[in-house]
Amino acid sequence: MIQIAIRNFCVGGKEVPAVTSLQIADSFCKNHKDVLRDIRVIIEKCSLEFTERNFALSEYGDSTGRKLPMYVMSKDGFGESNFGLSSY
Repeated sequence: MIQIAIRNFCVGGKEVPAVTSLQIADSFCKNHKDVLRDIRVIIEKCSLEFTERNFALSEYGDSTGRKLPMYVMSKDGFGESNFGLSSY
């Protein structure tokens, strides 16, 4: 069983339990770029209201100091993503 540590992040203007796209990539042994692509596809299918409440584009610093994109997702955003049920 895959377990992901849920932490509080700011999503939709308030602090909520959430996970990052980096955590998802690591937990499911996927390339982060592929997880980002899949999240973007999911966001396109969701309403603007749902997206704003449950997905936040953020960034992280890699080992070379570059700032790269990542998403923060609330538990509802993660549930909508179905990462545990589809190709993941």
